[in-house]
Order: sequence, then structure tokens, then C-alpha cells
Amino acid sequence: MITVLMATRDRAGSLERVLECYTRLISPAGNWEVIVVDNGSTDTTREVARRFAGRLPVVYVAEPRGGKSWAVNAGLRHAKGDLLLFTDDDILPVPDWLVVYAAAAASQPDFDLFGGPVRLEWPCEPPDWAVCDSFITNACFANSDPAIGSGPCVGQKIGGNFAVRASAMAEGEFDLSMGPHPGSSYIMGEEAELIERIERAGHKAWWIADAVTKHIVRPEQVSQEWMLPRAIGFGRGEYAREVKFNGPPKLMAGLPRWVVRKAGEQLGRVAMACVLGNAQERFVKRWYLTYYWGMLIEARQIRRREGGHQRRNES
Repeated sequence: MITVLMATRDRAGSLERVLECYTRLISPAGNWEVIVVDNGSTDTTREVARRFAGRLPVVYVAEPRGGKSWAVNAGLRHAKGDLLLFTDDDILPVPDWLVVYAAAAASQPDFDLFGGPVRLEWPCEPPDWAVCDSFITNACFANSDPAIGSGPCVGQKIGGNFAVRASAMAEGEFDLSMGPHPGSSYIMGEEAELIERIERAGHKAWWIADAVTKHIVRPEQVSQEWMLPRAIGFGRGEYAREVKFNGPPKLMAGLPRWVVRKAGEQLGRVAMACVLGNAQERFVKRWYLTYYWGMLIEARQIRRREGGHQRRNES
């Protein structure tokens, strides 16, 4: 059985479109369920989920504690499937999405992680500065490299369209310190952290090129004002995972030396772009500077938390 898990908050319109898409999914052998975790919505999310109960195997779960990781972890406690398929309320899958996941899980018994492509559905023709750098586009909109073929994958972060055998979730749930939180900045990369933790425990990942999904890009997201803050959250997540899995780097005045160096170099590039570059170059250079700034913010936060922990131990 496959359990599809998604968290949602105040996006009833998007959720309705996604669930309508699910009505066209081909049911896999062994059946399936979709757990919709309402993370404190104030709109008609509850009504939308229940409206589909007669057309889909929907399980509605309410989790009032704000935070996507809180919500998905709550959904996990209701899951009945032996394959857990994680997605979002703005992801549209192809009709055979569940079937190809089930086939891969059955044909690759030595693999416990599975992921598939994420394409982007733009609300309009995207400006060049939004798509000229693949790293930035991926960080902001979580799309994947279209050239990846089916087979083993290492280090490919597959958030928004990935599955884990329930047996591999013994490595733990989603890190509650990461992921979207309402009304505040947050550390991105909760899916990437979970995947890396499972991989480091010895579980292998398999890429399914046919498990294609589309990520709905909202109109307000196609703006520099939206994309630049994402650089901070992405940088915080990258640094938090680096420290968690590889240990702290060499510090200078309490900050990671290599990040300080990179940020200084990038500041020079921003200055040069402001003088000689065009609008696209200025945005790209600013985005990377903001990304390194996010790393420095997280380094400071980690140091502050460690200092507080040490003071509590000493008292």
C-alpha cells in the first residue's frame, strides 16, 4: 500500500486543484491513501478535503501546531502504507505516478528511497533573471534536473516528490527545527535533511524518471522580492546540514572562515555588477550574497544555541 502525505495551510484553492488531479491517478496494486494534514488553516481547507472523501481515499488530519514538519510528522502517525510518498499541496502528478512508484519499489528491493522529477508550471513566461541560474531556480522552486535517468542516485535531493519505505523511517521523523513556519523566517531543507539522514544510515536511493510532477509556481513568487528571502532560508538550511552531518568548520571571530571569505568575494562581485552589470547579473550576484548571509545567520544561531546549552549545563 502507498500512503501519500502532504501538509497544507490556507491554500484551499491549490489543494482543490491537486486533489482534482488525484482523481485521475491510476490506482496501484495494493491500493493507496492520501493523508491531508491541515496545519491550522483559517480558510475552507477542511471542507475541500472532506468534499473529495467520496472520490478519493482521503484521510484528513488536523495539526494546529504551526510548522510543516510538525504537520507531516502528525500525518506519519496515521499512515498505513509500507511506501510513504511525500509531496506538497502545489504538486501535480502524472496519471501513472503511483503505479511507477509501486513498480520501482517492487523491482528494486535493495533501495529504500525513491524520487522523481519536478517540472515547473509558470503562471506566465518567466523573466530571464528567474531561470538563468539553475542553482537559484532549484533553491527557489524545487525543480529537478531533467537529464537524470532512472537508476541509483546519490546526493540528489528530491523534496516534493519522493518516497521512503516505512521501514526506513526508523531513522526518525522530520526535524522540527527546519521547514516552513507561519509568520517567520525559517530554515529550509527539511526534506533534504531527512533524505541525507536516511542515506547516511545505509539506505540507498533510486531515481524514477517517469514519476513526473509539476510544481505550480504562484504569481507572487515570480519576483525578486520573493526569491531573495529564499536565499537566506536556503543558506541557513545548507549550513545547518553541513554542521549536523560533517561537524563545525574552522571559525574566525566565531563565524565559519570559508563562508566569511565567500561572502566577502561575493560582495565585491555585487559591487562590480552594480557598476558594470545588467539587471540579471545584479540579481544573481545579490542572490548568492544573500545565500552566504543566510549561512552566517545560521552559524550565529548555532553558536547562540550552543552557548545557551552550555550555560544551562553549568548552572
